[in-house]
Amino acid sequence: MPPGFEDTPEVNVHQGSQAAALPGELVFEFDPPSPKPGDRYRVSAYLLNEGAQPIKLDTMVVTTTINGKKQQGRVTPSASVVAPRQQAVVYRTRPTVWKTDTESWSMEIVVYTSRRGTYTNTLRWK
Repeated sequence: MPPGFEDTPEVNVHQGSQAAALPGELVFEFDPPSPKPGDRYRVSAYLLNEGAQPIKLDTMVVTTTINGKKQQGRVTPSASVVAPRQQAVVYRTRPTVWKTDTESWSMEIVVYTSRRGTYTNTLRWK
């Protein structure tokens, strides 16, 4: 994880689905790893399928909070299925300028599967 950043992945599989069939992890990539004011940065999110079955994705919610100001929206994942033991990009931002007055920054993504299981991760900069 880049200096100044931390992430907290979660996998939640609802009752009635098979947890063993959906093992995976939502991970972030932040480029550049340690942005400075004026740098262009990009965030990518990948779903790693650690299981033996494909994971069919439905929708996701992306929440970005900068200096306490929150923006949230429902987004269609970039991939519709993540093959077994593979990873797929589910979200990628456009290059954005890191502002001088940035005091806090976070992004939370919740990915919903077609079976209503969820993968959640939050990336925070302090």
